[in-house]
Amino acid sequence: MPENQNEPKVPFKDSLFGTAAILTLITAVTVFAVSLLHSFTAPVIERHLHEEKNAAVVELFGAGVDYEALAGFEGIYSDFDAPVSEVLIVSDGQRPGYDKTAGYCVMVEPKGFANNIIMLVAVNPNLTVKGTLILSMSETAGYGTKIDSGGDGWFREQFKNKGRGINDIRIEPEPDENAIQIIAGATVSSRAFLKGVNTALEVVAQIKELIRAEQFEDYDEYDEYEDLEEEVENDG
Repeated sequence: MPENQNEPKVPFKDSLFGTAAILTLITAVTVFAVSLLHSFTAPVIERHLHEEKNAAVVELFGAGVDYEALAGFEGIYSDFDAPVSEVLIVSDGQRPGYDKTAGYCVMVEPKGFANNIIMLVAVNPNLTVKGTLILSMSETAGYGTKIDSGGDGWFREQFKNKGRGINDIRIEPEPDENAIQIIAGATVSSRAFLKGVNTALEVVAQIKELIRAEQFEDYDEYDEYEDLEEEVENDG
């Protein structure tokens, strides 16, 4: 008689194949549940982000404006110091003249001390800062978070009306009117914000340059236009 003839049989659920089958079933159910939950929550999250973006654009440009995402320029978004996720062109039907462009709104995510700072930079058509907003950040409370509060909001306010190439007044040998004051004790967060603003100004400048270049089939003609425009600006 074989030695294992009287050994009790192992129940299927306790066998190797049974355990594997149960784990596979649990995994499948979990994946299905997560997918189902995502299908319900994704539209809610997307709607919330859309509403948040709407409120931010209105806060930066005022009520009554319209906006749309600029398409076709995503290829240059990775060319800058801070990641650019989206560029909006904002229009105001009440503006006088043919061009209704009120400005641009750039979502940029510079790396802060703890994580990326998700921020919006409103850029005027003349490539100056109209305003800024921080949508999300994980900076150190009481230190890095001062870039958003700064007591009376002075830090973000000092960027208004400044143009491309904003400097850090502490490292600029001869500070000019385009320099800003970094917050003591929040150097990394402050400079990340500065990098985000400068990136927003540069990406809008490049987009405007690309749009204008597309209006000229002949690059020589475009160069002549650039020279003429520079002369007009110098004479003005």
